[in-house]
Amino acid sequence: MTTQFDFQEAVQALQAGKNLNGKGGVLTSLSKQLSKAAELTLDELDAKWGGSYPLVINSWRNKWHHLSAYFKYPEHIRLWEQTHPQL
Repeated sequence: MTTQFDFQEAVQALQAGKNLNGKGGVLTSLSKQLSKAAELTLDELDAKWGGSYPLVINSWRNKWHHLSAYFKYPEHIRLWEQTHPQL
């Protein structure tokens, strides 16, 4: 069971110079919660559209470890990656 992410706690930890990542880091808890939420959302998507688009859903599930890695990057990096085609 994960604990609810506390934004104020993260700000206070940052101000105190504490490590936000790694074991016991406040962002580690947030990352786990977001990952679980993404998996649950994929389950909901499957329930709604899996019958109509089974190849797509199965592809996402089979490649989930690659897809979920994308969300570990900060938003500004993901945005850059989405808007700049690879050369």
